[in-house]
Amino acid sequence: MAAFLVRRTLYGLLVLWVISLATFALFFVAPHDPARIIAGRLATPQTVALVQHRLGLDQPITTQYWHFVDGLLHGNLGYSFYSSTQVNSLLLSRLPVTVSLALGAAVLWLSAGVLIGVLSAARPGSLIDRSATVLVLTGLSTPTFLLGILLIYFFFCCTSRASTSSRPAATFPFPRTPRAGHSI
Repeated sequence: MAAFLVRRTLYGLLVLWVISLATFALFFVAPHDPARIIAGRLATPQTVALVQHRLGLDQPITTQYWHFVDGLLHGNLGYSFYSSTQVNSLLLSRLPVTVSLALGAAVLWLSAGVLIGVLSAARPGSLIDRSATVLVLTGLSTPTFLLGILLIYFFFCCTSRASTSSRPAATFPFPRTPRAGHSI
């Protein structure tokens, strides 16, 4: 049993290393130069070189990768050039809404699952049991992104019971105004 746990732990660490390597490699495969984007279109070569130096892009790739992994191991996810803030603070600011959505979804799916399971177990082989089996297998075999788009379309476009424009008013004090691009 101990050998199994050691082997699985080593495989897990290998997978994490490969993911970090792939994530780091995507930065270099991208068709843009981050220093040029940050410096602006009209920047001089000296300005671009200064930005590259400040970002550490003038160092060897192995050194850059070591800084990347060191930051990950210390919980530093980096800096967002889009919003000019630390990625950690961006994630933490969105954590309450993410957790509330996850808990709400868990309560809904657990309640529905227990109800369907009890109804199916009470009458095995009945129409309810077969319908529940088809419903569950369809839900499990449908890709998540497609199921999400279909549910958004049904709940927000067909029923007009909810709005996709903002968070609930209790936690988001700005008025809800419809925005273009939120319909499918």
